[in-house]
Formats: sequence, structure tokens, C-alpha cells
Amino acid sequence: MIMQKLVDFIVDIRHEDLPPLVVQESKRVLLDSIGVAIAGLAIDKGKYAVELARRLGGPAESTIVGVGDKVSCTSAAFANGELINALDMDALLIPSHVSPYVIPATLALAESAGASGKDLIIANVLAHELSARLGRAITSVGYATLYGLNLCVIGGAAGAGKVVKLDKEKMAHALGLACYMAPSPVSMRFSYALPPSMVKYAPAGSMAQAEILAVLLAEMGYTGDKGVFDGEHGFWEFMPQAQWDPQRLSDKLGDRWSFLATHYKPYPCCRLMHSGLDGFIKIIEENNLHPEDIEQVKVFSNPGFDFPVFRNREITTSIGAQFSTAYPFAAAAYRVGLGNWQDTQTINDPKIIEFMGKVNFAPHPEFEAKFRENPRTDLSLVEVVAKGQTFRQETMFAKGTHSPPQFRLSDDELVAKFRSNTSRALPQGKVDKAVESLLHLDEVPNVAELMELVTI
Repeated sequence: MIMQKLVDFIVDIRHEDLPPLVVQESKRVLLDSIGVAIAGLAIDKGKYAVELARRLGGPAESTIVGVGDKVSCTSAAFANGELINALDMDALLIPSHVSPYVIPATLALAESAGASGKDLIIANVLAHELSARLGRAITSVGYATLYGLNLCVIGGAAGAGKVVKLDKEKMAHALGLACYMAPSPVSMRFSYALPPSMVKYAPAGSMAQAEILAVLLAEMGYTGDKGVFDGEHGFWEFMPQAQWDPQRLSDKLGDRWSFLATHYKPYPCCRLMHSGLDGFIKIIEENNLHPEDIEQVKVFSNPGFDFPVFRNREITTSIGAQFSTAYPFAAAAYRVGLGNWQDTQTINDPKIIEFMGKVNFAPHPEFEAKFRENPRTDLSLVEVVAKGQTFRQETMFAKGTHSPPQFRLSDDELVAKFRSNTSRALPQGKVDKAVESLLHLDEVPNVAELMELVTI
């Protein structure tokens, strides 16, 4: 049975069984996620999440990142999930954004249970690994991420159950409950809905709450469907047109780690734009081009840009700014600091709005062929007409891609990103200590100590 194989793996594996690279990646993704969560306090999506978590309250057992309020584990997980995804600057792993859907529940329960840094590391690995494998095992016809993000509830429950040390029987019930709690796969709708909503492609906060509910109910003795992965009518039938390949879920568990394919985002906007931004920034910096010098920007890139959410140029909120293909190029042209890209003042700046009119997109004619050769490619070609010349830059991979190695964000670069993201909210002394604690998380005896360092 697939469930038994998964449960045996989740419960039996120890921190000592993890390869060093996997341990390090767990630290890296926690560092990145906590940093972007703190930066997310600056925009409405993050502010509303914190306000609601405070209203929901509950026993003071888990911390809202950045602000320091202690609320119930479910309330904290809700706020932290929304915060991690607020700026759309969080890490990526197949099927897409996984971290904001799985880290919050594990982090909240690790703190409330008095878990160690090692406990958090392995729980975080399992949450991401199971989510990534589910994203590969269940796909849809014609749109790869349609079935994926909603299934992170299952991976998140695995991580949360690991951190509170559920036995195999209760872990099976927790995963069975999580399958029934997975929300509808709504990400395709987001591509068409204008103006784009704050919930974006899946509800991170409520999914984190569902993971905790599944674990705590199972811990109390509440039963779930332990056969949900097996048989003729498995949970994949909850979703129309789903294609189910169980081999991808369980094959080489513990030997091959999907988690190591995590990508990191240097810019606070949709990943589809990043390789083009890399090329555009290189052009304007190397040629000392200023906005008034530039007549036109043409970006040839991913054909996936042909959706309303990307074509939108009526930017009224930070969410719109994250997905409008023209907006980040305008912000980059004016050398706006990354931490200010989604500020209301920047979004409403007439100069930014005017420059957006100079930016146009088209599919790269070789993109699909190159993508078939290497699905990690982010092929783009940028043409900038300025000073009577046309400057061109082609980019095959976006900075932050895990492979090839030269495009990978180093530990130092992730630390610099963390410092930038936390500079508005935390004093420098705390930032230094938080970086040290996160990079040496396996030496932290109690996660509560870490949480004190990532709050005001």
C-alpha cells in the first residue's frame, strides 16, 4: 500500500539519515521564507493576515513572524502562510510555490511543542519532499500546476505530524484527513481573474490551518481515510481530468531528493519574468541607460505570458504589480530598490506608469523547443532601443535556478536577501543573530529561541 510506504518513511527517518546537502537546503529555504515573510508585513495582504490572526487569537503558543505576537498555533500558521507568499518572492519547487503552504504549520507546531532545530529541519524537508512528489504524481491535462498547490496540504501535514512525533497509525490518519481537506485546485482561475485577488493561486493561510487540524485531530484519535492513496477510487478522483502516477510519489524515497531542486527568487514578482529582468538589468547597467534614454523594451520569453493576469497594465494593488509583465521592468528601469517595488507610492508613480507603455512581450520562437530539451530553461531575449541603438541580451536560465550551478543563489546571496527583506522591521543586532541561528539551525535546542530573533 502506498500509504504504508509513505508513513514508514516519514516516521522512521531521522535527522541523521539526511544527506548534508538536504540539511543545508532546509536551512536555506527557512532562511529565505522567514525573510520574505517579514518583508510581507509592508503590504496589505500581510497586514490583513496579521490583523485577523490577532483577532482569532487563542492560547499564546506560536509566534507571528516579524511582529512577535503569540497566538494559537493555527492562528500563527494562518498569518505566516499569508506573509511568506505576500510579495511573491518566496522559493519555488515543483509544482510551484510550496514553502508558504507547508512551512507555517510545521513552524508553529515546532514552537508550541518545544521542538529542536533538528526536528524542524527534517520536518521541513519531508513537507517539501512529499509536496513536490505529489505535484509530479498528480497532473492535469494541459496545465501542469492545476493540480499541485492544493495538494501541499498533504505534504504540510506530513511535516507537521513529524514535528509532533505522530506514530505510524496516527500519521496515516493525519494524511488521510489532509487529503479530504485539500482545497479546490483554483490556480488556473487566477490566470484569468482581473483584478487579481489577494488569495492568488491558492489560500496559503487556510491550508496551513488545515494541516494543523489534520495533525492535532489525528493525535487525539480522530480517524481519517487510510486507504485514500490506494484502490480504484483514490483521492485523485476528487479532481477532474487528473492523471495519477503513484510511482512518482513513492519511488526511491530517501535516495532521490526532489527538495534539492528548490529555486529562489531575487525579484518580488512572478518567476516567468526573472530571466528577462536579468537580461534587462544587465543591459541598462553595462550601457549606463536611464529611463529617459529608452524608447522601447521588447521581451521575447515564455509563451505562458499570454494570460490576462500577465497582460494587465491597470495596476492598483501590490498583487497586480507582482504579475503584470510590464511593471517590474519599469521599476527596474528607475532603479527602484527591491523592497520598494510594491509600495503604493511606487505603484502609483506616473513615471513608472508611463514607462510601462514602452514594454512589450512576445513568445520566444525557440522557447518550446529549448524547454523540451531542458524543462528548467527560462529562455528570454531582451531588446532595448535607446540612444539610437538596439541592445540585445539573451538569457537561458534565470538567476536563482538550482541548476546549472552558476545560476544558483549562494548562501551569501540568500543572506543578503534576508538582510534586505528584514531591514525595515528588525534591528541590525537581531538580524545578525537570526542569520546565525538559521544557518546553524541544527544546533538550536528549541525553535522558540529562533522565533524570538525573527520578531520585533
